[in-house]
Amino acid sequence: MIKSWKVYILAIISFLVGTSEFVIAGILDLVSRDVGVTIAAAGQLISVYSISYAVGTPILIAATSKLSRRTLMLAALALFFIGNLITVVSTGYPMLVGARVILALSTGVFTVVALTVSAQIAGPGKQGTAIATIMMGFNLSLILGVPLGRVIASTYDWKMIFYGIGLLSFIAMLVILMALPKSQGEVNVPLKEQLALLKRPQLLLTLSISFFWMVGYTIIYTFITPFLMNITGMSNGMVSIAIFIRHSKFAGRPGWRLWCG
Repeated sequence: MIKSWKVYILAIISFLVGTSEFVIAGILDLVSRDVGVTIAAAGQLISVYSISYAVGTPILIAATSKLSRRTLMLAALALFFIGNLITVVSTGYPMLVGARVILALSTGVFTVVALTVSAQIAGPGKQGTAIATIMMGFNLSLILGVPLGRVIASTYDWKMIFYGIGLLSFIAMLVILMALPKSQGEVNVPLKEQLALLKRPQLLLTLSISFFWMVGYTIIYTFITPFLMNITGMSNGMVSIAIFIRHSKFAGRPGWRLWCG
């Protein structure tokens, strides 16, 4: 029971870091207006985040493989806190781009390590369920975090979202420090060996399906808020509802089905 609660703690924090990633699409028009850039330029904040996440995460994971997993999660959350702080105090577009890079790197590292740690602390035969629980928390950030963020941004200010996330991430560091035990680092797998896995046809096919599915999804996801408001004429409240319904389809993803099963 104690071990399962530790997994849920990681899932809740995964929801937190996931919200910082996805919420920007739900408030893209507000960010664009506040920063003084076009919707297209604001959309590049998502592109910058994605590229930083994809390129930086494997490099950082490899470079920090010998660190304790708890230490690495705490370091990732500390960097995550800094990224949110820079977002809150940002005064222009370049500063916001830098914040998105920091948030991407910290989120990527934390998510990967959380998946590893959840499998380690799960009971025998429960590793798959533990990993799916972490993914459930991450997926919920898209289903619930984005529409909730839209409501907060419309009622107060879009920076309030990152102010709250930053505060909660600081609390999350304290929780991890007290709840999770120290664990040793892992054997560093060279990048060359990791890339060699792509020579397996089955794995390459699976990754290709996921890649093209995500490309198709995120193209619509990125600009869904401006589309709903400018083309369909929806109000802020209706946009939040539409985003919730749209993202609820994420419940059909494999990680969610695995957890439910």
